[in-house]
Amino acid sequence: MTLILALLVSVPVMQQPELPTTLLIDSSNRDQGIRPLTTEGLSMAGLLGESPNALAFLADFCDLATVRVVARDRAGVSDGSSAALRKKFRSDAGFDAPYRISVNSAYARVVLAAMEAKRRFQPTPALDVDQLNNDKVTVVVTPGKNFPPENVITDVVIQREGQTVRPLKRDIKSTVVQNRMGASAPIAESVFVFDFPTFKPTAPITLVLIAKNANYEWDVTVDELALLK
Repeated sequence: MTLILALLVSVPVMQQPELPTTLLIDSSNRDQGIRPLTTEGLSMAGLLGESPNALAFLADFCDLATVRVVARDRAGVSDGSSAALRKKFRSDAGFDAPYRISVNSAYARVVLAAMEAKRRFQPTPALDVDQLNNDKVTVVVTPGKNFPPENVITDVVIQREGQTVRPLKRDIKSTVVQNRMGASAPIAESVFVFDFPTFKPTAPITLVLIAKNANYEWDVTVDELALLK
């Protein structure tokens, strides 16, 4: 027994790489907002997309409702100790909004590609940094919890420092979904392309979602812009 214990003590323990807490967080570019993708960022995004917590990481820097919660948490704003307070906190953050808004950078698209490849048990596809950056930043609008089916978003403009920034491209994809009871409803995924400087974390912005019957506004603070990636 003594010999076995001595051997256990003398053999060095092989340390596993701390991927989720070091490499995947990419702390060197944290809080700098959306920037053009680098070769190093491409590698990190691919690793993140293959990690077990990829979806949670992705929401933290893409989904605007989640980003708002992260920003408030970092500012010391509590979600409360009761279920009712937590529900109100999430509602105030925008989780009950009629639309969900995701801001997808080149980095985020690599994460998504790696996640999808992993789901299909396939290798992550080879991606080109220049092409990814040429695709700029996409604002993706999908139905939220209280989505009015007839009010599809047909355009998005961004207000920044007194200026109105219009998208470089628009793509509205409509489809029909059906539940188990046979009821169907039209939904749409609306994608709008903007350039990188629009999201620079030096001034707040307001996204104006334009639909057939009404507009819907979403404010993004400088702190929230800094969390985007």
